[in-house]
Amino acid sequence: MKGSFKTALIAAVVSAVVSASAAVATTSTFILGSTTANVPDAPTAVTAKNVSLGGLNAKMLQLTNNSTGSSATALGLTTPNSRPPMIVSSQAKVANLNADKLDGIDSTGFLRSPIGNAYSVFDNDMTSCDATQHCNGQLVLSNLPAGAYVISAKTIYNYANQGAVLAGGSMIGTCTLSAGIDSDQAQTEVDAQSETVGARIQTLPLQVVHTFTSSGQVILACDDEISSGHWLWAKITALRVTSLSNVPG
Repeated sequence: MKGSFKTALIAAVVSAVVSASAAVATTSTFILGSTTANVPDAPTAVTAKNVSLGGLNAKMLQLTNNSTGSSATALGLTTPNSRPPMIVSSQAKVANLNADKLDGIDSTGFLRSPIGNAYSVFDNDMTSCDATQHCNGQLVLSNLPAGAYVISAKTIYNYANQGAVLAGGSMIGTCTLSAGIDSDQAQTEVDAQSETVGARIQTLPLQVVHTFTSSGQVILACDDEISSGHWLWAKITALRVTSLSNVPG
C-alpha cells in the first residue's frame, strides 16, 4: 500500500511539472533587437504600479531612434487594411502629431484659409449719376485671397423714384457680374409708363464661379438705356470652396 501510494504521488508531481512546463512553453520571450525570435501567441499587458499616484507619472515606454536615414522611425505598426493600427482610450489632443489623413481624407482635401471662407460687400444705393442725370451703379468686392469661389450678387433696379412717368414705354436695365474672365449678366425691363410703383421696380440676381490664382476682385456693374433709374440694395457674396469645376454645358 505504501509503495503504491508513493508511486502514485511521484507520478502526480511529474505530471504537474510537465503540465506547468507545457503552459510556460506557450509564452514567448520578447527579445529586443530580434526580427525572427519574437513570435508571441498571446496578448501582453503591462500595467504601471504606484500606490500613491495610481500609476507612473512618466512615460511607460520610450523608443528613440537617432538615425536620419530615409526609412528611420521609432515605431512601426502593421495590421490588415480593414483593421486600425492602434486603439486609444482618451480624447486628449496629442501634441505634434502629424497625420496624413483625417477621417479618410487627405490634407489636400481640407480648406486652408486663415482669413475666412465667405466674403461679402453691400451698398444700399450704389447709384452714380453724371451731369446729364444719366445714372449707373457699380459695386466692387476686392482683395479676395487666391482660391475657387462661387459668387452671387443681386440688386434692385428702381425707376419708381422718378416723379414723372417716362414717356416712351419700357426701360431696360442690365447688370454684369464679373470675376476675372468669368461673368454673368442679368437684364430686366420695367414699364416706365406705368402709374403703378411696383411695375417700375425689379430685382436682378446673378451668379458666377471663378478660380483666382492670386488675389482678385469681383465687380457688379449696372446701367440702363437713357434714364436716371437707381440701383439699390446691391450685394456681392463670394463663397470659397475646396474645388470647382466650371465647364460649358
